[in-house]
Amino acid sequence: MRKAVAKWFRANRKEEGVTLEAVSQRLGISRAALSHFEINGAGYKTALKHAQTLGWEIPSWEELLSSLQSDTFVAKVTISSATARMGNLMETEDRFEEEILSTASIPREFVRKHFPRAQNLNKLALLPNTRGDSMLPTLKARDTLLVDCSVTKFEHSGIYVFSSARGLMIKRVFIDPLGRGVTLISDNKEYPSVFISSDEEQEITVHAFVLGKWSFTNFGEDYLHVEDQDLEMN
Repeated sequence: MRKAVAKWFRANRKEEGVTLEAVSQRLGISRAALSHFEINGAGYKTALKHAQTLGWEIPSWEELLSSLQSDTFVAKVTISSATARMGNLMETEDRFEEEILSTASIPREFVRKHFPRAQNLNKLALLPNTRGDSMLPTLKARDTLLVDCSVTKFEHSGIYVFSSARGLMIKRVFIDPLGRGVTLISDNKEYPSVFISSDEEQEITVHAFVLGKWSFTNFGEDYLHVEDQDLEMN
């Protein structure tokens, strides 16, 4: 456990981009003591106390234990066979999470860096079977999307995966500030926007928030190429 704590703390400090001196000052301990902590670790209660002081999110005790068998802290990403439409709001038999094809282990630091809007790194999924052209130029058919499945309601304006009687869809959602409903927007201006009243909204099931596009093409130094889309409504 102590080694897991040391590895987590060191990785998190580097991810935050802060020096030993800066962290030791915030914790009120010497640089030497902090260096010893990063090498040898400490108990979970000590780590939790330091994390609270620094405002860092610490993994659970179970996650730290499991990390001892890994070279780095990873996010488990589900790869789903679900096919989501980016076209007309028409009826379809498509369903979310039809089948889990596989899982991928991605370094948490990598996900946090490229997809800062992710709320829960344990609830991520890849959707490789998108189709349609209504979200052009932002998204195109066969784009692989990284989504956060911990988001199950329209919390703020952005792009969501959701289903209703019309089927499984990917649309940009604008939330009415007066609470009257939401507007489903296609980035492709050839497709009309659709307003959904607050009553009709109750019949919509939100499956995930779209974080961005994901590509497994090798572009050099990084083994993955990602695009964190500007998904917020202006």
